[in-house]
Amino acid sequence: MKGMDLVKRTLVILILGLMVVHFGFRLRLITDHRVDLGAQEINVVYGIQKIMLGRPLYQDPEEPPFDVMQYTPAYYFLCAGVGSVVGIDVQDTYALFLLSRITSLLLNLTTCWLIYLLTRVVGAGTWLGLATGALVFALHSEQFYSRVDSLYALFFTASLLVFIRSIHAEGRKGLLVCTLLCALAFMTKQNGVLMIGIVGAYLLIERSWRSFGLFAIASMLFILAGLGLTLIDSAPIDLWKNTVQGLMNGLVERPFPHFRDPGVYKFYAGWHIAAVALFVVFFRKGNGVFRFFAVAILLSLLFGAVASFKQGSGSHYLFEFHLFVMVGCVVWIASASERASRVAGVLFLSYALLFMVHRTRQLQAWLGSDAERSTSLKEYRSDLRAFHVLVGELGLRTQDRVFITYRGHLELLLNGYGLLAQKDILEWSRTPPFDLHLFDQAMVDGTVRYVISNTATDPMRSMGYNDPLFRPVREWEGRIIWSRAPTVSGTPTGL
Repeated sequence: MKGMDLVKRTLVILILGLMVVHFGFRLRLITDHRVDLGAQEINVVYGIQKIMLGRPLYQDPEEPPFDVMQYTPAYYFLCAGVGSVVGIDVQDTYALFLLSRITSLLLNLTTCWLIYLLTRVVGAGTWLGLATGALVFALHSEQFYSRVDSLYALFFTASLLVFIRSIHAEGRKGLLVCTLLCALAFMTKQNGVLMIGIVGAYLLIERSWRSFGLFAIASMLFILAGLGLTLIDSAPIDLWKNTVQGLMNGLVERPFPHFRDPGVYKFYAGWHIAAVALFVVFFRKGNGVFRFFAVAILLSLLFGAVASFKQGSGSHYLFEFHLFVMVGCVVWIASASERASRVAGVLFLSYALLFMVHRTRQLQAWLGSDAERSTSLKEYRSDLRAFHVLVGELGLRTQDRVFITYRGHLELLLNGYGLLAQKDILEWSRTPPFDLHLFDQAMVDGTVRYVISNTATDPMRSMGYNDPLFRPVREWEGRIIWSRAPTVSGTPTGL
């Protein structure tokens, strides 16, 4: 048995070592000049900047400037508040990305600390708890590096920790705290409804009618309070269009494409096999914590599978499912006999190490080469020059509007002046989720004074207009500024 303990300690040390490497890669990513570390990061940073500029976070996406903020507001306000406190210049777009990325990294680390505390609550040893926290750190995909998902994961994990503690205490103590955390998760990202559903379903299965009633009423009140605060500077219909209608991108036929690659799926197959085994074992046992994890594994899998059919979704929709499986393994190991616990612990840590190697290699590839980082820096400098040319040389006025055909720092530098900044929402959608006839109108009635592109192709012709409404007036490496032609005879044929 001492030999088995030595193997476990060695595996834990290797896992913690990989976490240090993973953390180092994350630190290097922070300083990257690209505008997307994953899932259109720029859209979230744009929302943070809107708040710091004093603009409402949610506006009508069918009216200029056609902004769409897809998520509930907590992360935006957190970063905007931190940025204001530390004195970040709202026009320093690079600093805004640093702000969001550093905040997300700190939130990720806090989530891992909560996972460690959770494993200790269920009876796991210190070494196993540390390894599980490191494992969850690697579980965070690029969608958690600088987006609302990082704060959502923290609230989600905190609510899980508090609820498991309340089950151990065999009482309703802590249920209100759990409810508040669930509501905060929802106010950070709409996926927070999952934890509300899991806790509610568990209470119904346990026939804890009074606790269920308290949880349901408190959840509704907390969420209504959060929405009420959000509506101080936003109309209800605008909130709906952004956070509900803005998510209606259409459906994909085959979700999780990378899971269809055997070379990738082998690193997840073990967790999925474990999920089936845990679900069967946990439902057959008479332990409340076991039953909770059985419910959680099942509902999180169903939720992630259904959500994955939305256009633009990815494997991060199974984050909660994989988290429940990983922690569920620790729950079982902590409750098993000494011999079974030792053997299962070695198997768990071995596969965890394999998974962490995979995720760390993916992250290393995501860093890109020095040449790619240099290209991102050049793109940033080109956007800075475009901004100074527009304002200093071409005299961009307060009433003027600009359309940028690509994604870059210029969209942030012209926050409020640029139209249709969240172009990815249209690109990913099978049919446009909004009526954008006012955008067509703005392109031809003089509202849009400049178009900025990163290619020599006439942007008006590529967008379906018959005649050249704009002509190039400035050009340098990677950027072209197009100005309205003196006369306009063309009519739009649609986008």
